[in-house]
Amino acid sequence: MNFNEANKTEEVLKDSEATFKEIINQINDVIIVFDEQGKIIIWNRGAEKICGLKADEALNKSIIDIQLRLTPPPYNDRSLIEKAIKGILTYETPERFNQIIDSEIISQDSGKLRNIQSMVFPIKLNGYYLFCTVIRDTTEIKRYEKELLRVSAEKDKFYSMIAQYLYTPFNVFNNFSKLMAEELDNLPIREIQKMAGMMSKSASNLYSLLDNLLQWTKLNQGKIPFEPQKLNLKKICQDAISILKPDDNSKEFKISHLIEDDTDVFADSYMLKTIIRNLVSCAMKFSNGDRNIDILARETPSEVIISVCNYGIGISPDYLKNLLDNSQIHSAIGAAEEKGTTLGLLLCKEFVEKHDGKIWIEDGNGLSNEYKFTLPMVPR
Repeated sequence: MNFNEANKTEEVLKDSEATFKEIINQINDVIIVFDEQGKIIIWNRGAEKICGLKADEALNKSIIDIQLRLTPPPYNDRSLIEKAIKGILTYETPERFNQIIDSEIISQDSGKLRNIQSMVFPIKLNGYYLFCTVIRDTTEIKRYEKELLRVSAEKDKFYSMIAQYLYTPFNVFNNFSKLMAEELDNLPIREIQKMAGMMSKSASNLYSLLDNLLQWTKLNQGKIPFEPQKLNLKKICQDAISILKPDDNSKEFKISHLIEDDTDVFADSYMLKTIIRNLVSCAMKFSNGDRNIDILARETPSEVIISVCNYGIGISPDYLKNLLDNSQIHSAIGAAEEKGTTLGLLLCKEFVEKHDGKIWIEDGNGLSNEYKFTLPMVPR
């Protein structure tokens, strides 16, 4: 081979090396190559992006030192990392090659924890070995997996609880209808009236439950339109509770609207009426007879704080903590032994948060409760 041919061959090799490095750089996954001494000789742009270290911070550095920086506690033990790298460099742990391993790293530029999948394998080149590590960022995939598992678990628990609550009213219907069909001629009129009243009450509770469940499902499917507008709060409250009736006719509720006539909120009319109706309905369940339910509103510079107050047995502080927990549905016994669910309260929470508001319940020393939520006065 003459001198000109040798120069051409050298140029071709240099061009090939440059092309190879550019291809490696364009790969989004992390590509790290280190030699038999553990010195890093390739650190691509994917490694810069995911590991948070520029190439000049990693090239010609020890893979042990770099891995020590990237490994989160409690696994950032130098002796353990040295042992693992030595096993790779000396082929003492050949089973480690081509094995996909799930782990975590700390991105050095953001300090954030990232989930990764990594694989290392040897490359024989001109009689000596290089070791290539390929790392894929699986942070988003892991996040989606966790979210899917959470949603699936909540859905299973949610529908399991719904099935339990549907069982009671349907069981009442089944037992009473069977009894009336078989013994109607022998039953006194008072007994028939009592059973009819209990069936009516069960039907009312069942309707409320199914209505809230339907709204909950529509909301989570994005089928309930959200159209906030300027609304007069007092009029909306009056419209919302006009269709409410107490479960027990012996209860004489007086609902007082302690709201200024000119108090306006920026909210969706349908959602706001649902919130008020559910909170007042819940307040009814936890009130003794001949008590008031007050609806109040207080303006702040940016929002309106709305309260629905009941007076009666109240709800224990320990129970209050869990009432607005989306992961479960609770039951409670009201003043007249009414068994109800908090599905309506959870629906209220969803609707309030849709408005970027907050909802909470305050305990009045076991004698009352205040169901409070906030709504904006102007568009946010």
